[in-house]
Amino acid sequence: MKVLHVEDHPDVQRAVFRVLKRTFDQLDPWVADRADLAIEYLRDAELTAPCDLVICDWDLNGKETGKAVLTWIREHCSRLESKFLFFTANDAGAHQGVAYLEKPSDTETLRTAIMALLKPTEQRS
Repeated sequence: MKVLHVEDHPDVQRAVFRVLKRTFDQLDPWVADRADLAIEYLRDAELTAPCDLVICDWDLNGKETGKAVLTWIREHCSRLESKFLFFTANDAGAHQGVAYLEKPSDTETLRTAIMALLKPTEQRS
């Protein structure tokens, strides 16, 4: 399971990693704290080992928000749009037409949101 977590707060990074590690036996996580780094990773991953899930904050370090990551996905990798979760305290993420979960959320709520996004993929396996 290849997961990109776009988050600039280390405490949130660790909490989400724990949820992912408890949920999936095989996990290949990558963390970016800026939108441009996330886009670079996604671009490279599409050529080698595509990402299965993107969990993204709205407010990030750098000039761009999580919306830039979603925009890039919509333009270059539309299959990931249905595997994209805004996990953020900024309610702008709720109005982007993708899955949205408000911070803070408890572990089980986050796990349930992730599993809902991945369910169609797992049924095909």
